[in-house]
Amino acid sequence: MSFERESGRPTADAQARRAEGGMRSAPLPAAFGEDAPGTATGPGGFSTRAAGHPVDDRPHHPDDDRRLLRVILAVPVVLLTLLAAFFLWLVLNTRPDDAGDEAAYGGIELGSALTVVFAGAVGALWLAPSVRRVLRWPWAVPAVALGAAAVARWVSSGA
Repeated sequence: MSFERESGRPTADAQARRAEGGMRSAPLPAAFGEDAPGTATGPGGFSTRAAGHPVDDRPHHPDDDRRLLRVILAVPVVLLTLLAAFFLWLVLNTRPDDAGDEAAYGGIELGSALTVVFAGAVGALWLAPSVRRVLRWPWAVPAVALGAAAVARWVSSGA
């Protein structure tokens, strides 16, 4: 018995199910006919390229929840990155009046430290292997860049 499907003929397994009454015996509509040469068939033997979908030959497990996990993990990453961006914005817009303006220098230090903490939290979260499988490096790069900018401002403030 061959597992390859001959052109226009159902497999032996499909013939057996049809004989048992578990499958309709009418021919499929023309839209579900043979694939064009060079196209792949998706689940059920239907062409995925004809519908405009990319061809994905990997088997899909019913419990594959990476898309949901990406959404769940993206929430804290995005919120922490936004907090880091806010505190960096405050740091960059804080200008001391004179060399003795300790309140402004203290604000720059505190804002820079909070930016580094939030950016470090994103980096630490991303370092977990289970997170790296779902969220690739572009998710962590903005937060790390914000943290580096905060360190540069902190050092250049002279505080």
